[in-house]
Amino acid sequence: MMQKIIVEIFPEQETIIYGHEDVNNFFISNKDFAEVLGISPSNLRAVKSGNESILHKGSHWQLLRMPTQGGMQMTTAWSKQGVIAVCNFQNTHKADEVKRWAEKYTSGQFIVGDKKKADVLTLVTEFYEIINDDDTMSNNTRKELTQLMKKIKSQL
Repeated sequence: MMQKIIVEIFPEQETIIYGHEDVNNFFISNKDFAEVLGISPSNLRAVKSGNESILHKGSHWQLLRMPTQGGMQMTTAWSKQGVIAVCNFQNTHKADEVKRWAEKYTSGQFIVGDKKKADVLTLVTEFYEIINDDDTMSNNTRKELTQLMKKIKSQL
């Protein structure tokens, strides 16, 4: 089942995506994706229609029933693959940042409805990468810190 996830692609700018905890994919509405890119929804629709040979229904975008200002309606929703593809067409710093974010997205990265837990999980993941890359750390210390990080992560 798809769940609403609030993410910060850019600091201080919350964006809503929809994902499933077992699938490394997400969907973002045309309106929200356009807002993140800093373009209008009609410009994003033009990108889609102008690149029909590249942007395919089913892999890059879907028509999904999603909440809108007018209630639940069928609307274009972009997948992770679609977000990356569209960002390749945009020659902006924002599009580059959105593409990098989408490429790194994994289903376990975000915890639905609890931004603080998501922030902690991100920090735990970053710390785990640091301790594994530190050649000066003793093996015993590395093992203890790795166990601690696993314990913290399991408690989230």
